[in-house]
Amino acid sequence: LRRARQTEVMFLMRLVMTHSPLYAPAGRPVDKEQISMRFLGVYSELDVRDKKKVPLILAERETDFPVAYMILQPKRVEVPNGKLTLYTYDVAVGEEAQGQGLGRYLNYGGMNLMAKMGGGIFFGDTPGDNTIAQSASEALGFLPDSKRWGFAL
Repeated sequence: LRRARQTEVMFLMRLVMTHSPLYAPAGRPVDKEQISMRFLGVYSELDVRDKKKVPLILAERETDFPVAYMILQPKRVEVPNGKLTLYTYDVAVGEEAQGQGLGRYLNYGGMNLMAKMGGGIFFGDTPGDNTIAQSASEALGFLPDSKRWGFAL
C-alpha cells in the first residue's frame, strides 16, 4: 500500500467508471448518471500530492501494477478536543483482483494510518442496500452511526 502517483490517475478513473454507477450515498437518493459524472470530474482533477484527498494505491509486488485504491480525506471533527478523522472517500478493487480480501486490506491500512496519526475516528458511508459493503463494514468492526449524518437507522 503506497501513495498514488500522478501517472496512475487514469487507473483510478477507469475503476471509478466501473463502480460509480453502483454508488449511492448512505440513505440519500441520487441520480446515477449525475454521480458518475461527479466522480469523473473529481478524479480528473485529482492531484496525488493534495493533502485534502489522499489517494493510496495497492499494487502487485512483482510488477508494481495497481489493482485497488482507497482515497482518504483527513478532517477534524467539530468537537472540543478536535479529534482528527479519516473519511473513506472511496475504496475500489479492480475486477481482476476482486475476491481476495483487498478491500479489507485497504481498510486495515487506513485504520493503521489513523493509529499512526494519533488515533481518532475512521469512517465512511455505505448505502443500506449495498449488502456487500455492509457485510464488509461489519466484518471490519465498523458500527452504524446515523447521528453523524442525521439519518434514521
